[in-house]
Amino acid sequence: YAKHMLDRIIPLMRLACVAAIFAFIGFQTWDLLLDPEALWKTGPIRLAIVLHFVIVIALSFLPAVRAEPMWFFAITLYSYCVYAVLFTAILAQLPNGFIAGIAGQTSGLIFIPALTSGARQALGILTPFMILGLLTIAVLGGTTFDVINAVYWTGAGVGFAAAFAYLLDVINRRAFHLERLLETEKQRSEALLLNILPVDIATRLKANEEPLADKHESVSVPVSYTHLRAHETRHDL
Repeated sequence: YAKHMLDRIIPLMRLACVAAIFAFIGFQTWDLLLDPEALWKTGPIRLAIVLHFVIVIALSFLPAVRAEPMWFFAITLYSYCVYAVLFTAILAQLPNGFIAGIAGQTSGLIFIPALTSGARQALGILTPFMILGLLTIAVLGGTTFDVINAVYWTGAGVGFAAAFAYLLDVINRRAFHLERLLETEKQRSEALLLNILPVDIATRLKANEEPLADKHESVSVPVSYTHLRAHETRHDL
């Protein structure tokens, strides 16, 4: 099931990274609204985040990541941990940034249900994300109110993302089970078909090819001497 979902999750992860790149570039204008000189304060950090997501996209093409769910989980965990630290560092450069921008930090959690399989895996990423974000706020000079405010915002985002990840996993597992049942029945019907019909006819039947019967203008049928004598005897009689 995990490997089956990996084929669907990896393209979504790349799409999420592309969306994050455009968001972090575009929201530089938001920084300038809070501080007209923010370009030189937050610009380098935003550039570092953009490069980070480019690296994550590149890592997603590695054969090991595409074949092993645990490697993909490790990359997703790394991505969100770096995101938590660098995004909080941006807020620290802006006046009242921890209050004005903490909601933006939780917006990235909307991708978690699509990038994980179940609430347990989601919490495995969300818990370090939340802890690192709060620690960064405290280390970079956030007040007690800033930390408490961040706890409420990120806590709500983590709870929503984990609950949605659980519900989505239930739906995906049911769909996977139905797909397996359908594949089993398909193999069973094909085996039955091959027991009844020749391989070439069965193949044409499955391909909806028409007509199934072949037409030949002239054919020869081998007949044994015994059958021929029996036919001549009946004809004489």
